[in-house]
Amino acid sequence: NYGDYDTSTLDNKFVKIVVINKNDLFTFDRFVDRIQNRNIHELKIQENFSEFIGQNVEDDNISMDDTSTLLNSYVDNVETELDKDRIKKEMLWFLVGSLLLSAITLLLFFRSIPATLMSLAVVAMGVIWSFGTMVLMGQKITLLTALIPPLVVVIGIPNCIYFLNKYHTAYKETNDRSAAIIQMVSKMGIVTLFCNITAAIGFFVFALTKSPLLKEFGWVSGINIMALFFISLFFIPPVLSYLKPPSQKHVKYLENKY
Repeated sequence: NYGDYDTSTLDNKFVKIVVINKNDLFTFDRFVDRIQNRNIHELKIQENFSEFIGQNVEDDNISMDDTSTLLNSYVDNVETELDKDRIKKEMLWFLVGSLLLSAITLLLFFRSIPATLMSLAVVAMGVIWSFGTMVLMGQKITLLTALIPPLVVVIGIPNCIYFLNKYHTAYKETNDRSAAIIQMVSKMGIVTLFCNITAAIGFFVFALTKSPLLKEFGWVSGINIMALFFISLFFIPPVLSYLKPPSQKHVKYLENKY
């Protein structure tokens, strides 16, 4: 029983876990976390991959290092980075990279710092919501769920572009900020809703699979894609009502033929 095992007995030791049959992935991950939080020298997990490569493979063909060989390997070359640290770094790089590319694209497209900051605020709230959703659902950060924050960024930015583009188009026609905001919500609200629904359905499909990792990814990504729509709908119009009306340089891109 993973939950009843006393991991304190592993302190100041080299630990090797040989996995033969892993039925409950979530409980196993929590067990591994408990071991990693102890004062151990190093942790090695050796898994049996027969379930992935088929039943025709004989057990004798799957070789595992014995404990002495494993310990010698650790003494010669001890790894200092754990998987969690690598996931954190990859999450940071993906998130920062997607935010920077989105900010540059918005700034070049709309030529407006307030519009760019407003769009980044929308996706920032979406990223915070994604982490909150994972905590509320009791899910851990895995290699798949680590991709959800950048995914929220790249899906949230088009929402902002749709709304801002319609706002600029309507303002250029009416020269009235309030009328432009009303037209933006009435015209693009339903369009953005259906765009987010179709994207969310595509990710919700993963929740129908038998893989626990894909189920977690499907639920969290689908819920947060829909949350992005409501964040955009309830945040962008009030902010635009307080910002200055777009100037000529902000709507100049509407005159481009391409």
